[in-house]
Amino acid sequence: MSKLRIYLFIFLFISGYCYAQVKHDLIEQVLKNNSNNFSEIIENPDKFKIQIIYTQINRDGNNLPMFQTYKYNVNKDKYFYPASTVKLPAALLALEKLKALSFIIDRNTQYYIDSDYYNSKDSTGKISHNYFTLANDVAKIFLVSDNEAFNHLYEFAGQKEINEALWIKRYSNVKLLHRLARTMSNDQNRLTYNLIFEKEGRELFSTSKMVNEVQYKNYLDGLKQGKGYYQNGELINEEMDFTFKNYFSIEDQHEMLVALIFPENVAVEKRFNIREEDRVFLLKHMSMFPRESGFKEYADEKKFPDNYVKFFYHKDMREENLRIFNKVGLAYGYMIDNAYIVDFDKGIEFFLSAVIYVNDDEIFNDDKYEYDEKGGPFLENLGKALYEYEKIRPKMYVPDLKAFKFKY
Repeated sequence: MSKLRIYLFIFLFISGYCYAQVKHDLIEQVLKNNSNNFSEIIENPDKFKIQIIYTQINRDGNNLPMFQTYKYNVNKDKYFYPASTVKLPAALLALEKLKALSFIIDRNTQYYIDSDYYNSKDSTGKISHNYFTLANDVAKIFLVSDNEAFNHLYEFAGQKEINEALWIKRYSNVKLLHRLARTMSNDQNRLTYNLIFEKEGRELFSTSKMVNEVQYKNYLDGLKQGKGYYQNGELINEEMDFTFKNYFSIEDQHEMLVALIFPENVAVEKRFNIREEDRVFLLKHMSMFPRESGFKEYADEKKFPDNYVKFFYHKDMREENLRIFNKVGLAYGYMIDNAYIVDFDKGIEFFLSAVIYVNDDEIFNDDKYEYDEKGGPFLENLGKALYEYEKIRPKMYVPDLKAFKFKY
């Protein structure tokens, strides 16, 4: 090893040791160094319910990754609404179940759902089935965060099966309790309907209708929030109760994405048993811009700009050879992003996950959230600040990132 490499190794070792000692201060320092963008937020982290996790990646001479993680204000016991971030585990578990059925069906096999929620009736009462594919469901979840696509996977995997599978994998701070964008009771959400897979009108396989006999609920701090909420157009002047709402801690989100990106570098029990071709399909659509998808309904760049579901994507980063593999969430004043960010030209890669709450009037369902004024700019500038930090952070080896470079 050359003297230069030896000196660099010593520098990195010492730097890594120092980072470990100030692991809770590094993110705070980055925020303070960019105080023009973050002043109001960092002065009131509890008001905005900020949680941030940042993982540096250093490669060795064989391109194997080593991780150093930093956290800011993270508390798995404090509730926040995860919104659409729950679509990531749903997609992974659906693909895991699909692998077990790969001798019968694949992700392009058409199916319909045996429920009036998903089918149409004409004036005579005749039912017309609407057909879907798991491939389109997964693609739409990551391209535009489609709610109905998530609901399809919720039916396919089953409420009880989803939760138990995640807990077995040691993602213990997560509960998927309900469908999205549908007003349904707890009992209705415990029931999931059967999917009938067909080819050329011939049934290949069907799942069974499933009922979770156990009523799951959250046991966390801060489950009752706000001053009021609208329900059926009426303002209810009391706290909103999230006891039976979905939950997905920022730590579990972060760890799950690491397991997807680097499955060989996490504990075996935290991995997802999916076919490599399905993993590549998911990663490709996770990092794809809507305009690149081939879906005509997403071709309008004004309606679906490149940062449509990429909250860390700063306008100053758009000229870079950069991709973001991520899943966002947006609801009830909460904005979340969970991302693996890669710059192929500069050899940059890092993980970043964050949540912020922007609901100044503390009223839910009034459509008065400060997403554009506060939440969006915060996440965008956070992504930019850590990207700029990564540009100057010394690394002994430049990463080989070709495994994440796809043709779109």
